[in-house]
Amino acid sequence: MSQTMRKWVPAYAAALIFLAAAGLMPPAASAARPATLHEQVSQWIEALSAESGYELWKSAAFSISPLGPGTHSWYVTVKNGPAIAGYLIVEATDREAEPYRLVEYGSGPHPLFDSAVLRHGMSKEGIGRYKAVPLYYHPLLAVWHITKPDGAVLYADAMSGETLPIDDKLLGEAVSEAGEPNGVSAAASIGTASIETVKDTAIDKPRPAWEVSVRRNASFERYDRMPWLTGSPLAASERHLLPAMLDKRAEIRYTAELYRNTTRFVWAVVGYDQWSDGTTEHTYITLEGEGTRNVLFDLLLSEGEFYR
Repeated sequence: MSQTMRKWVPAYAAALIFLAAAGLMPPAASAARPATLHEQVSQWIEALSAESGYELWKSAAFSISPLGPGTHSWYVTVKNGPAIAGYLIVEATDREAEPYRLVEYGSGPHPLFDSAVLRHGMSKEGIGRYKAVPLYYHPLLAVWHITKPDGAVLYADAMSGETLPIDDKLLGEAVSEAGEPNGVSAAASIGTASIETVKDTAIDKPRPAWEVSVRRNASFERYDRMPWLTGSPLAASERHLLPAMLDKRAEIRYTAELYRNTTRFVWAVVGYDQWSDGTTEHTYITLEGEGTRNVLFDLLLSEGEFYR
């Protein structure tokens, strides 16, 4: 079973607007971006570069792409030379003390929405030509919108590139739950726009404003046990204890049922990252499936369940 992630929240319902594989789109005119966004991204990358697993981020450059007109969200590609070293997804907030929030991030050469991974997934389906638009509504709902030459539409998981058993209607229901008045048609129409990508920028912040501590446990096979079939999830009163459980190397699974409960996705929880800038703290849970993603704990608490 492939991994994806869900929860439809309008705060950053977004369509990543770059076309992969067969359908590349031309760059648009430069759009205005707050200078502080660049500074904030640089600080986050600098903080992570000091941690194990992010060594390639120390001498990295990054580029920033808007996730969609009016969405106030961005996709950041981190590169070490020509090689991709990771990614971040950022959203704007209405909080003066924290104008930008890091929603999720990951390290390695195959980030979320990797066009090479998608091509492999499409080749397994016998699909050689297509246009692909990445759609990101929330960490638990990140998919490729695929259009075949004959106009047929299908969806693929953003991390694995594998096709999903959903259609426009199921995705439209999810978008409607998020409060998006125009549904899938609006998201798809955004995909016809061009993208402005900020050029690679070397990281030049000498000292990060944020500090991060990383906890990683050993990987384990998430389907060795299936406690969601035989047991109960962590109670709401227990969820705040999850970092302490991981400190004791507990094997935790996180699972969510999507699309009218027709599809279940499962991840192994293999650690967490704790962030602090002296006044604000955030916890990110490390989920491992086909790839590894670090996602804001608060977002995972609102959807899906954790099982011991």
